[in-house]
Amino acid sequence: MTSLAVVAGAIGAALGFPAADPTVGLVIAGAIGVVLVFAARDVFGRLVDRVDPDLVDSAVTVLAARPGVRAVRRARMRWVGHQLEADAELDVDPSLSLADAHAVAHGAEHELAHSIPKLGGVIVHAYPAHDAVLSS
Repeated sequence: MTSLAVVAGAIGAALGFPAADPTVGLVIAGAIGVVLVFAARDVFGRLVDRVDPDLVDSAVTVLAARPGVRAVRRARMRWVGHQLEADAELDVDPSLSLADAHAVAHGAEHELAHSIPKLGGVIVHAYPAHDAVLSS
């Protein structure tokens, strides 16, 4: 595309429009500047572990829909290279045995790993939910 713009600028200059060549040069420089700004924004976002909030919301939705999960306390994601790493804390039924709570957490890890693209690692912690105690 840029080579066609350069040719157009050269043809314009040859046909008697001397401003055509520098104008095309400025347009190309502007396009390079726009690409640079977007690339720098994306790279800086990765440096500060910025993750698309929709991905985190999607993870919370997937985790909250799992059987045995009462609530999602916290869900965090960060970029590690070209893959995402996730860490989540779930509230589960406090009457579950340790083995059953582990099974809920393991199932949530598996489901999340298959639901979020580029998710390389998942750690899910299961905590007993604290039911509100009503006093009379």
